[in-house]
Amino acid sequence: MSEGAQYLADRYAEAEAYFSENYRLAVINGEADKWSSNPAGDPNNIWDDAFSRYNTGRSIYSPNGNKGERNCKDYPRRCAYAAAIRKHMKEKPWE
Repeated sequence: MSEGAQYLADRYAEAEAYFSENYRLAVINGEADKWSSNPAGDPNNIWDDAFSRYNTGRSIYSPNGNKGERNCKDYPRRCAYAAAIRKHMKEKPWE
């Protein structure tokens, strides 16, 4: 595996662990309502967060204040990068 692919795989694992742990803690603490759903249950959420982490080193999700949804208002660069990668995945300009 190339270094870039391994780096992205590591960011995916970080995002997945972040969602799982924060959602688990919210449920334990009776605060699951801070999340609109369990974001770890949707691979698209994990990939978007992994792309953000790959580019900026930071998540675009937060359980605080926005119910675990993407926080593009405060983090437009992070969301823009994830959207650009998603566009490339959908349109596959390399084919």
